[in-house]
Amino acid sequence: MFLAGLLEWISDSQPTDEAIVNRPIASRHFAHIKMIQMTGGQLIGELTPWWEIDNLGSFSDDIPTAGYNVFTILAQKQADAK
Repeated sequence: MFLAGLLEWISDSQPTDEAIVNRPIASRHFAHIKMIQMTGGQLIGELTPWWEIDNLGSFSDDIPTAGYNVFTILAQKQADAK
């Protein structure tokens, strides 16, 4: 599992460091790593976090996670609103 975040960012091309650094996070949820594979996404790099990490709760086997398509649905709603 990992902490996934949906940025307030829309583009037809892959994100670059310059394009997404300091963008607000629209939504964040814990997710299963399989979410990336199930939605056709890919890992394209790593950034130094610019966001504050608050108390996210204790790490255990019963942390609620977002379903595989939750971020796809949230991203589509974000795109439709623009």
